[in-house]
Amino acid sequence: MKRQRPRPGRFERRRGRKRGQRGFTLIELMIALAISSILVMMVLSVFSRMSTAYRRQQQVAALQVILSAGQNMLAQDARQAGFQVANGFRLASAPGVLQLPVRIINSSTAPDELRFYSADATVQAKVNAAWTLASALPVDAHQFLNGELAVVVNVDTTTGATTVTTTSGSVSRVVPIFRACVVRILSSTASSLALDTSAPWGDGTNSHCDEVRNAHNGGATAGQTMIYRFRARGYRIDPTRTALGVLQLSPSGALVANDWQDLGVGFADLQVAARMFLTSNATDPDLDGRVQYNWFSGAAMQTNTAPFTAATTTANATFRLTRLSISLLARTDRTVDGVATAATPSFLDAARVDYNQLGDRPSTILNPADRIYRYTTNRIDMRNTGAGL
Repeated sequence: MKRQRPRPGRFERRRGRKRGQRGFTLIELMIALAISSILVMMVLSVFSRMSTAYRRQQQVAALQVILSAGQNMLAQDARQAGFQVANGFRLASAPGVLQLPVRIINSSTAPDELRFYSADATVQAKVNAAWTLASALPVDAHQFLNGELAVVVNVDTTTGATTVTTTSGSVSRVVPIFRACVVRILSSTASSLALDTSAPWGDGTNSHCDEVRNAHNGGATAGQTMIYRFRARGYRIDPTRTALGVLQLSPSGALVANDWQDLGVGFADLQVAARMFLTSNATDPDLDGRVQYNWFSGAAMQTNTAPFTAATTTANATFRLTRLSISLLARTDRTVDGVATAATPSFLDAARVDYNQLGDRPSTILNPADRIYRYTTNRIDMRNTGAGL
């Protein structure tokens, strides 16, 4: 008879189960933890780089939007500048001075300033009778509002011709002369506009309009007079808040003191260069061989666009603005870790500091922990300042 082995007791069964089970040792846990930590660090590193790149792209995209919006505003007003006032206009505050349709305030150490002036053809009327009273203007149907500024313009296409010298010879062309003065509408009727004769838009007799009035009442241009709404715009970067970079607009083109309005922040620089036609210029010819066309980017640019004393509008024949180069620099509104701009762009040609197509402000070294900078340059053909020469 086979002998049976006795069954194990409760204590022996428990010991058997413990001998058959095995857990992780401390070394295995430490190795697993180290590997896991490395993997987590790699994932976090990739995520951090992706997050930084995403934030950088967001900042750059925002810069592009800001620059595009700013350039569009400047370009629109630049193309309009000079319409019906190509030879300039007169103000009651300085009747003997011609204000030009584009004025540039230049600086080689700070942003430039731009001012544009033109007639706005959306509101206009014809002067349909002799203009005998300084305080009243006879007109046909109109939509002028009381209190708004207007410009009275007499156009002369008979005065003479302008000669352009090129490498292939000379060309003579008749260029219209626009005599203009700025007035303020005091009140109106269906057939008349009452003009303000008090300062700053009038001088009692509105003598700043004498040239226009005389041309309208007699001579070859008699009756060739229109009145338009006056459009003026000035642009600058606020010199008192450089840290914010505030781009500002003057709705009067800085003809009214302290009327600057904030448009946006983040603008670091505004640099301008201007291509001009000069009636006589044999030095420093432009690249196309036309000795009367020159790019200006320094002090002469400001001088050539500044108001000047002139007894008659036809005296303004020394130059005409034909093209503008506008460079706008913007920066991000916050710092992006690990990404910075080392220096601002150089808006000048070292070989031609005062005669180039960018400006006259050198590059500025920036803090490596500073923000991202981007810029855009727009070259604009002037449509209403004699650019067809």
